[in-house]
Amino acid sequence: MTDRDDFLIGCNKLKIANFNDKMEQVDKYVKLLKKWNKHFNLIGPKTVSEIYKRHMLDSVQLVPYINDDSKIIDFGTGAGLPSVILSIFLNSEVHAVERNGKKYQFLSTVKRELELGDSFIIHNDDINNLSDELDNTFDVITSRAFADVAKIVDFGDRFLKADGRYVLLKGENAEKEIISENIKIKMTTKIKESITLLDGKILIMSRST
Repeated sequence: MTDRDDFLIGCNKLKIANFNDKMEQVDKYVKLLKKWNKHFNLIGPKTVSEIYKRHMLDSVQLVPYINDDSKIIDFGTGAGLPSVILSIFLNSEVHAVERNGKKYQFLSTVKRELELGDSFIIHNDDINNLSDELDNTFDVITSRAFADVAKIVDFGDRFLKADGRYVLLKGENAEKEIISENIKIKMTTKIKESITLLDGKILIMSRST
């Protein structure tokens, strides 16, 4: 069984609709990621052999928690994880925020080669410098290996709609990050188990009413 097979099995387990139809784009993305990673540090070199499971499947497991017509912003997207995968699998407007110039170049190439179109918008800037026009416009904020929960909520507060939510990929410290009094007061949190990392979690957070 190949690493790619693990991804397909995972998509089936997650009940991702029509995932086979998306595989041409996923495979092209993986090819570009491997090619660029030889020259730029996009993903850890030790994870390249498990790129479908470690990165593609890790990202696509957010899809069941996001409505298909959502407006999404991904903080510190890096190589496009999860923003590119969400753009492939959802009929949504996805904003990818990445201030690193080389990673921005990579994302621009991915957007062109995968024909993601106007629904995939790249911001080569710091989150704090994004236009005020984006305030209160997003249904979902995502991130993966970007910052701790308190910082993400602090960064994201102005962008999120009143009824919006955070859908975050977190590691073994996830539960420790949400026990602060500030997070408890501000947010209602559901914790889901990751299907790719033993200690990984998916945090689904909405403002407390």
